[in-house]
Amino acid sequence: MTLDVDLDPFGLQPWDRRPKETPRAYGLFTTYRDLGPARTIKEACRRFYGRISGLDGDELRSFVPTESQVRNGQQWAQTHDWKGRSAAWDAHLERRTRVESTVALREMRDVQAAVGRAALVRAGRRLETIDPERLSVHEMIALAKFGAALERSARGEADLVVDDRRRGTGDPPEPDTAIRDRLAANPKLAGLMDEVSEALEGVPTAAGAEPPV
Repeated sequence: MTLDVDLDPFGLQPWDRRPKETPRAYGLFTTYRDLGPARTIKEACRRFYGRISGLDGDELRSFVPTESQVRNGQQWAQTHDWKGRSAAWDAHLERRTRVESTVALREMRDVQAAVGRAALVRAGRRLETIDPERLSVHEMIALAKFGAALERSARGEADLVVDDRRRGTGDPPEPDTAIRDRLAANPKLAGLMDEVSEALEGVPTAAGAEPPV
């Protein structure tokens, strides 16, 4: 039997108790349902009848249901479609897990974005305190490359930029120009970066190679 898993949240769900289902039959069904995809009627009977007998631990694990109890379970399973209702329950749990995972992922990304923005602001403030005259050639080149890469990323030109179209919005990413604006606000540092950038133009560099010192 195929059941629609897009269920009315305000209606009767397949795994809910049916009007003609006795409390004992429904109790055994919920035990069977909660066993997961590897569920069996015999195992459900062992757990259900063992627990209502007050057993636990080793006594429950060694409990063996009677043939009559197993036959009743099999009859109820046919009458009340335990297999189909349990399949609907499994689909419901899987869908709920996907939703919860999606929400958790969005929350994680929001936190990471907030931390990233805070880090950029603090980095920009620290850049304003740098004295260009005290930078080595290696540091100047590294800073120039960092600034160029950051600007390309802000404009959506770098491979590391996640295009919003991949997330289905269809909109291009919005540039974050906080660092670039802070660099431009420091004439000495901005001028030094321009000089280094001009000096690097046309100089071939192997991928991943260290800049000359």
